[in-house]
Amino acid sequence: MCGLWAAAVIFYSQKGGFLVDQEKIGKFIAACRRERGYTQAALGEKLGVTDRAVSKWETGGSLR
Repeated sequence: MCGLWAAAVIFYSQKGGFLVDQEKIGKFIAACRRERGYTQAALGEKLGVTDRAVSKWETGGSLR
């Protein structure tokens, strides 16, 4: 269920393309990360962002 399309959804929504449920998206990101056994720091390193950025995504902080 987790995949590249999820990243596209988040990116598109940040650009104002459509509204998303921030809480659901955050839970989805966290579930996908855990499913793959990544810490927030490990996921951030793979994506070229900080662990704090991943945390904000998971809590909906940066989607506002």
